[in-house]
Amino acid sequence: MIRRLIIDGYSLLYRDPSLARLRPHDMRQARERLIRKIDRLAHALAQRVEIVFDGRSASSESYRAGNLHLTYSPERQTADAVIEQSVHADPAPAEICVVTADTLERNTVTAVNAQAMSCVSFLEWLDRLDRDVAREQKRTPPPRFTLGDAFPE
Repeated sequence: MIRRLIIDGYSLLYRDPSLARLRPHDMRQARERLIRKIDRLAHALAQRVEIVFDGRSASSESYRAGNLHLTYSPERQTADAVIEQSVHADPAPAEICVVTADTLERNTVTAVNAQAMSCVSFLEWLDRLDRDVAREQKRTPPPRFTLGDAFPE
């Protein structure tokens, strides 16, 4: 399993065909749908999943839920720069995979032995995982409720 999966948020958002109709009208909702899509499968993707978006504030903001971490880059810094600095500062970059459509960013992180994946490949992987999880849920019915559950001994 990958220890850290770092996703260039807007790079992925603009490559996801399921968000194409929503993006021009409601970027906030498109971003939230992308986050929920990744969060649903984060446990199967990596020990820690990080989505980095370009920010607009004077300082970086972040949010954490389980193993999903959201970060907005500081005002004068791009998400690419935040991702590259994070990978370069990590003591074990070989355990990191960066998802981006930016070829230069992929080259930069692979130069320090990190892994890189295109947005298209990542979306295909996410779809396969989603189908596998759905198939597994159909195969394993939920436990049946019994009176013993309500009245333990």
